[in-house]
Amino acid sequence: MEKENEKMILSGEYTIGGVNNQGILGALEDQRSEVQFCDVILRVEDKEYPAHRCVLAAASPYFRSMFEEYHFTESRKQSVELKSVPRKALDILLDMIYSGILKLNVNDMHQVLSAADHLLMNEVKYACAEFMLMVLNSEIASEEALRIRRSAELFSLTDLEHEADRVITLNFASVAKSAAFCDLTDTELLSFLKSDYIQESDERVFWEAATNWIKHDPESREHLLDPLMECIRFPLISPQILVGVIERDPLMAKSRRCYELIQEAMKYQLLPELQSSTQSPRTKPRCTPSDTVIYCLSGSDQFKCYIPRYDTWYSLSAPRKGTEGLSPKFRTHSQCKDSPRVTQQNLVSVAGMVYACTQATRPEEVGNFELIRLQQFDLSQNLWKECALPKKVSVPTFLIECNNVLYACSRNAIERYHPENNSWEVVSVSRLSPCQFAVSDDNHIFLYTLEEGICQEMAMDRPSMVTTRQVMSPNRFVTEVVSATKLPNHEIFLSLRTQSGISRKIVNVKSNLWRDAGILPGSSSMQYRSGQNFPLWLDPAEPWQTMCDRNHNSLFILATKSGLNHIAAPPSSTSFVHRRGSSGTGCQSSNQSDAAIPVRDLPDAVLPFFLLDIAKKSWTRLAAMPEFMGREPIKSCISDGQCSMGSASVL
Repeated sequence: MEKENEKMILSGEYTIGGVNNQGILGALEDQRSEVQFCDVILRVEDKEYPAHRCVLAAASPYFRSMFEEYHFTESRKQSVELKSVPRKALDILLDMIYSGILKLNVNDMHQVLSAADHLLMNEVKYACAEFMLMVLNSEIASEEALRIRRSAELFSLTDLEHEADRVITLNFASVAKSAAFCDLTDTELLSFLKSDYIQESDERVFWEAATNWIKHDPESREHLLDPLMECIRFPLISPQILVGVIERDPLMAKSRRCYELIQEAMKYQLLPELQSSTQSPRTKPRCTPSDTVIYCLSGSDQFKCYIPRYDTWYSLSAPRKGTEGLSPKFRTHSQCKDSPRVTQQNLVSVAGMVYACTQATRPEEVGNFELIRLQQFDLSQNLWKECALPKKVSVPTFLIECNNVLYACSRNAIERYHPENNSWEVVSVSRLSPCQFAVSDDNHIFLYTLEEGICQEMAMDRPSMVTTRQVMSPNRFVTEVVSATKLPNHEIFLSLRTQSGISRKIVNVKSNLWRDAGILPGSSSMQYRSGQNFPLWLDPAEPWQTMCDRNHNSLFILATKSGLNHIAAPPSSTSFVHRRGSSGTGCQSSNQSDAAIPVRDLPDAVLPFFLLDIAKKSWTRLAAMPEFMGREPIKSCISDGQCSMGSASVL
């Protein structure tokens, strides 16, 4: 240490530490308060602030430029008036300049931010932003979020604006009750009412927010009633609220259009079997790209989705049937004179879009497939649109997703779809063996033919090279592949219908090892008796539709109608299972009387729906499939994390 000091002394670079900077600042503050050596006076709102030019210039580029440029008249004046800085903000900033300590509170933070931006004091500006971030993570976040967002947008504080948006989307019901909400412009309010990113499932919250905003200043806002109500998704509100609350509101009675919107919603609610054919922008759920979504297509082409965050089923626009409304340019594979019989509706989710491939047979020729149409569904618009058909694939065919790319596979070709220009690219013309189902993992597609005990593997970076291998432990009497669902560690959970009943297998696509899955993955200890952790609603002798979440750590399980009808529950027995809380955000204890329902009280046509945490082996009861959907067979169920699966029939 002594050698280092000696070296610095000899080099002339020795620095004496311990200088009391706070003491210097304190002396300057004393001089300011006693008006000693002050050479400028700042005037704001008739109040004068003596100060030192050099201190102000050191703290603010704005003052430095003002005092050193002779073409500014302020540089030669003893007194300078600041018109754009509030008095309270200047008090705080001068105290900070002379003490080095910035004192902020919720009431003054917006004025200080504005003044710091005007005076080019960037360190203070970002300190204000940091303080506002702390406010957004406090108990008063909902009350202050709108004001903070407006300041962040005005002063280009992007991170702060995004955090304020996050608070608003997560807590819209509370934000809508804040004092700042009634100060929104009509454009800002419309943007909130139209947003799909606000995580609020109760549309009544949006209606109350809009009507309260109008009632805050009815004379200048009542003319906006109709355009605001057009943004409320009334069909998603229960009939009881529509009739008992909304229809009786005096404000709603002032508009003919409001009456029409309520009637539209009532018709939608009272005729659930027609919901898929009576869609509008007001029937679409508020859903973001980050949401896991379960899609379900029934035998009569009713199309619904389930959003786990809301624990709610929603009706969606249904895909068109057969050749209905099909443009001639899409009919290259459909030239049969008679009306075809649809035999397969292959659904797959790719990059946020759902694709449906409709295939059929000629009425007079069983097994002679015709590829009728390919449609794409966009949930953000709740619309289906026609897609070009593959160029070379033969029928029957199936769709499969691999690395967020859509592929069409058949016996003679594999093609890749390009949604940007609605075209197909042939990636392989290898002759493939007939397969019963296909799955994807990483950058590979696996085609399984269980009857022959083989699996064909293709890497999508080299699709022309096909590797065929024997399946280690196949069940060669499979008549139908009910579902194929991804699990962690390259595993696929399969529900198979065989000649002897339902079989459930797990296959590792990397190692090609097969094993029995028991009832479900990790369910070997689960029992069927009342009171155990396996729901009595699920009949293990019947197939279920299984879907996975995006992390592949949980399974969504939908019972079949036949499975429900065959449950043999004695009248005196009751089985319970955890269910989601009313907010849809967690589970309630099965010991609470309101947290479970007996099996015998479940309507016959309602299909039970569950979530299974594979690692914890815990069950959560979710909102059941709506009754009118449960009266008919479910044609296809997928999730946006679902393993792609081809036709259950041999291609």
